[in-house]
Amino acid sequence: GLCRFNCDNADETIAAQDRVNALVRGTYALTPGLMLYGDLLLSRTKQALELANQSAQIGSWDYEVANDVVHLSPFCATLLEIDSEPPLTIGNLLARLEPREYIEQAIQQAIQSGTGWDLELLHFNLGGEPRWFRSIGRAEMSEGSCVRLAVMMQDIHSIKQRELELLHAQQMAEAAVNSKDQFLATVSHELRTPLNAILGLGQILALDNRLDGDAHDFVLEIVNAGEHLLSLVNDLLDLAKVDQQDIQVTLDAVSLGPVLQECMGLIQQAAQARGISLHVADASGYTVQADRMMLLKQLQGSR
Repeated sequence: GLCRFNCDNADETIAAQDRVNALVRGTYALTPGLMLYGDLLLSRTKQALELANQSAQIGSWDYEVANDVVHLSPFCATLLEIDSEPPLTIGNLLARLEPREYIEQAIQQAIQSGTGWDLELLHFNLGGEPRWFRSIGRAEMSEGSCVRLAVMMQDIHSIKQRELELLHAQQMAEAAVNSKDQFLATVSHELRTPLNAILGLGQILALDNRLDGDAHDFVLEIVNAGEHLLSLVNDLLDLAKVDQQDIQVTLDAVSLGPVLQECMGLIQQAAQARGISLHVADASGYTVQADRMMLLKQLQGSR
């Protein structure tokens, strides 16, 4: 699961319950003159423990192995919606816990070998509604045999609800990423098909010697614009690659002059339409170490 719990608090709860039980046994060994004080101390200690358990949503129960009798703390009886007054067997207690085979196996192992358990279980209330609980059990051994099980039941339903909400949010985010990648792949394919046709025809026309100078320049503009659009389509694919950390950059010696002239050709017409005059300094003879396509994209994006 996404949440982990602190076993120390649960162990302290069980240990505190053991100390209360020890006080019960010690009270009856007191002299008659101290019995009243002992009863008062025991009552206050039990009240403090019960209040602490309620604040932490913790109930406890003991299982007398030899007699098959379960004793519930008042708050545990409230949490599990079980009447604690009649004699309760382990079978009655486990009737509404799931997965039942897990807790039954844990109890059996505790009785046989003294091992404890720490499980997350579903408890179904009287209306059939499930609620998450954490169960921690300890075995009390005497002369190699288990005589008693001390068990804590903590209501963790709100924690599990948040855990499930986080898991659902994660699944929704992953589904959104997958949908985006699929959309980008589909759109890029749909755009590539007509662009390849435009670029192919433009390149064929550029080789036609029958075109005059202006017509040849117009065809080159079509080819350059098509290549620019194709680079934008490749940008869409790069977005998916960035998410997958799969983008690759190849550094080569790139002649700066042709790259600047290509950028100039792509934006010259739009600039003239707005009355803007563009001038590019002579960069012939200059080279840079760069990925040519990445450099071209950066120069075009800076306008």
